Formats: sequence, structure tokens, C-alpha cells
Amino acid sequence: MIQVAGYKIQHKIGDGQIADVYLAVQVALNRTVALKVLKPYLAVKNPIRVQFLRMAKMISNFNHIHVIRIYDVREFCGICYFTMEYLPGPTLQQ
Repeated sequence: MIQVAGYKIQHKIGDGQIADVYLAVQVALNRTVALKVLKPYLAVKNPIRVQFLRMAKMISNFNHIHVIRIYDVREFCGICYFTMEYLPGPTLQQ
């Protein structure tokens, strides 16, 4: 188990073209979360990094039953990620 920036990463639960999603535990609150991490080769490309972080901040302002809650948006040692509520169950693809 890897611990990064206050999160204990359990395992990968999904991947996409620009980011991977991990099941993690937020250590300070002992809360299970989904951690969406921008792929490292894209994090160095400023426009993509800026867009990723801006999108997370924008989504965090929504409060609706059909929109997942975002808890945290950060950049740590060049790694861009945001933390969102974890909803167990099948993926959208499934």
C-alpha cells in the first residue's frame, strides 16, 4: 500500500485517456475516496494540467444528486489529482 499526500492508495479501479482512478483512504478522516490522477506524461503539458485542475474545481461547485462530490483538488510534487466520493458498484461502461 502506497501513501501519498495524506492518502493510502489501495488499488487502481479505473483508467481513461487522461487519468487513472484509484481507491484510496484519506488518512486524516479515515474516509474511503476515489483519487483521480492525471497521467504523468500529460501533467507536464501545461494546458492539459490547467484544464484538468480547472475542470475539477468547476465540478466541485455543483451540488446535485447526479453529480459526484469532489473533496479536494491538488498538485503534489508535479502530480495533479482530485479526490472525490467513492461510490461502490459497476462502472459506467459496465
